[in-house]
This record gives sequence, structure tokens and C-alpha cells, in this order.
Amino acid sequence: MKPTAKTLRLVCFGVLLGLVLAATTPLGEGARALFFGVINHFAEPAEPVELARAAYGEARYMGVLENRSLVEVSGLSASRRSPDLFWALNDGGAEPRLYALGADGRDRGSLLVEGAENRDWEALAGFEIGAVPYLLIGDIGDNNAREDAIHFYVVKEPPVPGERIETGSTVVPAFQLVVRYPEGARDAEALAVDPVSGDALILTKRDDPPELHAFPLVPSIDPAGPQLELTTRKIGVVATLPKPTQHDLENGGLIGLMRSMPTALRITPDGKAAIVLTYRDAYEFVRAPGEGWESAFARAPRRIPLPPMEQAEAAALDPRDGSLWVTSEGRPAPLYRVPRLETPGAD
Repeated sequence: MKPTAKTLRLVCFGVLLGLVLAATTPLGEGARALFFGVINHFAEPAEPVELARAAYGEARYMGVLENRSLVEVSGLSASRRSPDLFWALNDGGAEPRLYALGADGRDRGSLLVEGAENRDWEALAGFEIGAVPYLLIGDIGDNNAREDAIHFYVVKEPPVPGERIETGSTVVPAFQLVVRYPEGARDAEALAVDPVSGDALILTKRDDPPELHAFPLVPSIDPAGPQLELTTRKIGVVATLPKPTQHDLENGGLIGLMRSMPTALRITPDGKAAIVLTYRDAYEFVRAPGEGWESAFARAPRRIPLPPMEQAEAAALDPRDGSLWVTSEGRPAPLYRVPRLETPGAD
């Protein structure tokens, strides 16, 4: 497809932006990848891709997030302790706090994570160790790819015995992880735990194509909260997410450019499928028995259509019925439920 004059003007803007960044900031590897990815996307918009539809129904609007502190929701996880309860967190710079939500978005209180720092919290994933539910907080955002390491806080999922968490409540991490990428810093927002291998999976955001990394979640439950240091192993790349089209680039602004960037990752409890959230839609990748994720992500995904949102960066899978839940940054932030039409799954 030949770029239009408007697209070429956007290319020029991208070049100018890149020159400004180069002149005013120490341009890390991730920032360079983003810059050249911008030029690549603008100069070569993709043709629309027709994908099979995943076995999910139409998204249903459930409400808005009532807690006014949730202005940049970047992580969402369905509770494994209580039905109709979700956990959420804010993007970087906010308090290191976990927020409890009802299935209609109502505020059910929050807890401060003791000893934690919210440098750039971008992901939240639920998992279990010996049938005990935990939450994995991922401080994995790094827009300019300059951080030496990324940080994770693992907490036991707190109980919410009444309608709301008591004001002033806190939670202490069971353990912390300091993780490095083998080839230098990366920016990411997509995090999940594979229930089959026990590994945490990270799908990077600004690489083109996104990289899939894994590291073991070492269960080291100690009241003192030990800090473990690990290095990821690169599994491969995910080059099958639909690229921005001419329409995306000319009508979607900055988010149009970023349509294909992964913002959340979920895995079903049987490990048979992964769902990647992007700024356009969500996509389901099915894994055959005995197959690795590299092979599963190499195939074309199945599409899960989503309503337009300001900046969709958080998703959860309900462990009871397999429905997909999605919300967005910004205020008011909508909460959508996308029902599963076949076998249930969870995040």
C-alpha cells in the first residue's frame, strides 16, 4: 500500500521526534527500537488482516472503576479467593498499592504493599503455589530501556472478608525478585504465569517484533521477604500480531501507531492458550499438547474483538467461567466482560 501525504507528514514528525530524543536524552536500545519501529510502521502500513474469531462473545459493559485513585490502570487480575472480586494496580509513579474491585467496578478498598516501590508497575498476574493464591506485581515498564533490572513483588492474595478492605491495611511481600534480560533492558507491560511450567512469561512492548521471555518463579516463602536475582531466557519473538493499517496510522494518533503493541498477557489454567491484549483487540494463541510457546505464537492468532477504549492496558481471565475482563487507563475507566463460549479458563 502506498503511503498517503498525511502518512508521509507523520513520518516527518516521527523523524523530528527521534532527532529531539537523540539530542536531549541518552537514547537507550528500547528507545531506538521504538523510533525505528515508528518509521517502519509509518512508511509501510500493513494491509488489514482477516483472522478467525476466538470462541468469545460480544463484550458487555459492566460499569466504570469507582475508585478515583485508579487513573492509570495497568494491571488487572481475577481473585482466586472470592467470586466477583478483582485486583488492580496503577502505572508508575503512583503509590505501591493494590486495589480491590467489584465485578461492576465498585471500590472495595486497597492495601499498601509494604517495602515496595512503584517505579513503573505495568502488570499484575495471579497464580498458585500449593493451592495457595498469590499475586505477582511486575515493575516491568521501562519506556527508554535504561533500567539495569526489573523488579517483582509476590504477595499472598489478601482476603476481603466484608464489603471493603479496612482503611490503612497493608500487605507484606512473601518474596521479591530482581530480574535482568540477557541482552539488555527492555520495555514491557505483558506478564503472565504459565501454570504448566511455573514460569513467569514477559512479552516486550516496543520491540518489533515483540520478544517473549521467561524466568522461573522460585517459591521461597519467608517472612523476612528474601530478594532473589534471576536472568530471563529468551524464548523467541511474536511476529503474528496484526500491524497498524493505513487507517490506524491516519486516524488513531499515537495509539494508532501503537495498535499492535502488547499491553497484557493471560494464560488459561490448563496452559492450552494465551491471550495477548493490544490497543486494538485481544488475540488468542492456542498451544497443542506438548508444544512450546514459541511454536504456538508462530501461528496466526484468533481475534477477540473489543470496544474502543482510551488505552487498554489491563486484562484478566475469570477462573470460574473463563470470561475475559478488560479495562483502560484514563478516567472514567470502563470495565468490560467478554464471555467465553467454550471451555472455561483463567489468568
